[in-house]
Amino acid sequence: MHGPPSTVHCPLSTAQSPLRVAQHAICNLQFAVCNKFLSLFLLATTSLLFSCPPAAGQTVKPPKFVEIRVGLGNCYKAGLWTQVDLALRGGDEALAGVVLVETDDGDGVPSVVPLPGKAQNPKRVQVLPGQFTPIRLYVRFGRTDSRLTARFVVGDKLAAMRTFEASLEPDEVHYAEAADLQPIYAVLGASTLGVDAAISRLNLETDQQPLTARVARAEELPTRWYGYEGIDAMLIDTDQVDLFRNLPPDSVQIEALDRWVWLGGRLVLSAGRNAESAFGPASPWRRFLPGKLEKVESLWQTAALESYCGGSTPLALGGKDAAIPVARLRDVEGVVELREADLPLVVRAPRGLGQIIFFAAGLDQFSLRKWADRPRLVGKLIDLPPEKSAEAQENQELAYSGYSDLAGQLRSALDQFTGVRVISFGWVALLIIIYILLIGPGDFLFLRRIVKRMQWTWLTFPLIVLGVSLAAYYGAYALKGRQLRLNQVDLVDVDVSSGLVRGTTWLNLFSPRMETYNLHLKPRLPDGAEAKDHGGYFAWLGLPGYGFGGMHPRGAGPSAWGQPYFFSPDLKELEKVPVQVWSTKSFTGRWFTKTGNEPVALEADLSDNDLTLQGTLRNPLTFPLTDCLLAYDRWAYEIPRIEPGESVRIGAETSRSELNNLLTGRHMVAENPMDQYRIVSTPYDPESDNTGNILRMMMFYQAAGGRRYTQLSNGYQTFVDCSLLLQTGRAILVGRGPAADEFPKQGAQLMRGNQPLSHPDDRHAVFYRFVFPVKKK
Repeated sequence: MHGPPSTVHCPLSTAQSPLRVAQHAICNLQFAVCNKFLSLFLLATTSLLFSCPPAAGQTVKPPKFVEIRVGLGNCYKAGLWTQVDLALRGGDEALAGVVLVETDDGDGVPSVVPLPGKAQNPKRVQVLPGQFTPIRLYVRFGRTDSRLTARFVVGDKLAAMRTFEASLEPDEVHYAEAADLQPIYAVLGASTLGVDAAISRLNLETDQQPLTARVARAEELPTRWYGYEGIDAMLIDTDQVDLFRNLPPDSVQIEALDRWVWLGGRLVLSAGRNAESAFGPASPWRRFLPGKLEKVESLWQTAALESYCGGSTPLALGGKDAAIPVARLRDVEGVVELREADLPLVVRAPRGLGQIIFFAAGLDQFSLRKWADRPRLVGKLIDLPPEKSAEAQENQELAYSGYSDLAGQLRSALDQFTGVRVISFGWVALLIIIYILLIGPGDFLFLRRIVKRMQWTWLTFPLIVLGVSLAAYYGAYALKGRQLRLNQVDLVDVDVSSGLVRGTTWLNLFSPRMETYNLHLKPRLPDGAEAKDHGGYFAWLGLPGYGFGGMHPRGAGPSAWGQPYFFSPDLKELEKVPVQVWSTKSFTGRWFTKTGNEPVALEADLSDNDLTLQGTLRNPLTFPLTDCLLAYDRWAYEIPRIEPGESVRIGAETSRSELNNLLTGRHMVAENPMDQYRIVSTPYDPESDNTGNILRMMMFYQAAGGRRYTQLSNGYQTFVDCSLLLQTGRAILVGRGPAADEFPKQGAQLMRGNQPLSHPDDRHAVFYRFVFPVKKK
């Protein structure tokens, strides 16, 4: 037999779009399986009849997928984009084709992802005979214990296919299972730089303990910004110059890392003895330096560093020549968090919506490596909690909510559609009992005592079944409706200093019929104009937790839909997404762009006068902002409303409160008539469907106390939390836009082909967040 089995040709468009190629490949696979069995049958029959074996040398060896690696250092989160590396070994022929990967989404429906590229230009892979071809793409796994099917399609034929499965013990043909939304800290190099020791100090339960992802070489870093989506912080010790000696400053890895930081990521850099070469003109890390490198000098005094860590063990330098080499910066950008005399040791600098944490010594330097309090230092740099957090009552919450994360609560809130009523299980059980009574004793008593002809049951029984079926059918339409419905929340972030605009959309789609949809987002700027040349993606949104439909294996269930749907190569479009009748599907989208002179942000002139914010805010937009909260350092200023064109004065006379108190409702109450008081907080409601309150908690999660207060994690959409950005000297204003019927051109618009999807009763809330620079006096 020659090569792979033949295929039945499915019609393709002349443009040969990647989505059509993917659909064609899946279609061919079904016929290929049938043809394979047919070919084997014919071969066996011919051998038996003629006893003539196939001629030697006629078999062509096909290519084969031989290796897989998922995530950074085998660490990744379910429901988020993660890096997948495949190795495709060539066969006897040189082939050029398209690689497609299929996995189940959060609802168990298969989805197909091609190699990343432009929307209408599928990237092709050249496979040479007998050689290994590395393939890197990005996949969104819907289960922690998932499976992945890789296909190599040449023209309209399937040249290679293999299914890999997740395992607790990954090897060349099994990849690691996904994390259960624990924080993941990635480290470049052979050493974990003390992250493991810092994590072990927390003494957390296994399912809550952060993970360390070790990346051996700089070339293994993601080549797309969303490859870092499941990473909470990236640590790089630039003293290890061999790790990046061959990495150009404009490499795709560095560009991806930089964009991730701009969009909300956290990068921790340490530099010591090799700082001059690490931040030289040809260095990839030069762009991340929060200042200008003046020189490398020796640090002999460590009292400030020891105090910063909060430990009790002195840092022993060990001799005359054992001083710690440190990098001295001048013209520092951001906030100097730690100084030793006039030497900045820890600097936090904003970079767009993310931040750079710079430590002016090598974390793997000998004295620091031997220091017992290095785990405390590393924990401070990556913002680990200082000690074990109070145990969250997750299991109790899961008993009635089905989710374990704030993103799951937001998704559940978006499932509440106006005019679409949900029948409780009690009513369903009661109706089933009534139906059983009708077709059983009801039919019997009616025929025996009234009609007195039992043989008529051949007529009454089907009439009862038909009547109940029609009643159920029309009753369901009366309760569920016949309209496609959409609930949506948008968060539009604007970094005023750089002009960066980042949008995030969460939406639930209710379908009144079983149908497939071609969907994409059309994002809009705060001034209502469409965002041109934007980056980003549009994808399904999973349910974090153990409940039914959750991404943990205990929540996994079979899917009623076997046909896959398809991502475009630029990940901005979905084609043929199936939604069951009277069912919902959850989606999320992220987009970003840079603006010019358009009035897309509030204007601010703010300064810091001894931690008191002073200055003015002006709203140049065409709509008002309501329920505004201005946060700076640990303080919060409430502004009920800012009208278009209005200026608001902020100063010492402006009422303010501590941000944590405002978020948690902390206040003092009298305990007894003896004027004794105690501080209490308003408990957070994990079952609330108030999208505004949920999103505010996601935006200031750590400032509110994190899991200790909410009893829920925030590990699925961590980039939404801007609490740590307040440590970089920025001020943040959050406000709510007007209702969609008052100002319809807000947020992103869901499109089905070229038509927007909307209904007058749809719920669409848009929130805006502006990040302002603050001048120091």
